[in-house]
Amino acid sequence: MTAIRALSCLYQRTALLIARWSGARRDEIRRLSVDCLDTYPDGTPQLRIPAGKTKRERMIPLYEEAATSIRGILTLRCTEDRGLRDTQTGVEIRYLFLHLGRALLLLPSVRAILTTSV
Repeated sequence: MTAIRALSCLYQRTALLIARWSGARRDEIRRLSVDCLDTYPDGTPQLRIPAGKTKRERMIPLYEEAATSIRGILTLRCTEDRGLRDTQTGVEIRYLFLHLGRALLLLPSVRAILTTSV
């Protein structure tokens, strides 16, 4: 965890924290939308994982450190970007891990880290 916290790139750190605390698959993390973060009635952060292998969306509790990191990305995101068509569902989605129209989790460095750490 020390190595993850030491990462300077907020996107990489967030992706790895989500993988660590949610158990989400790599493709599920890549396909998270900007509205993926919610809270349970008791205030515990809740992550909405998109439909993947099971073809069903699921809601899971999330550790506060990962939720704070997601909020950090949301403050950097452009609020007027257009959505992209999701490959699994065909629905237009505003992805969380998108910067200047590019999917950030497709970068080889992040893909290698997620493959070895999850």
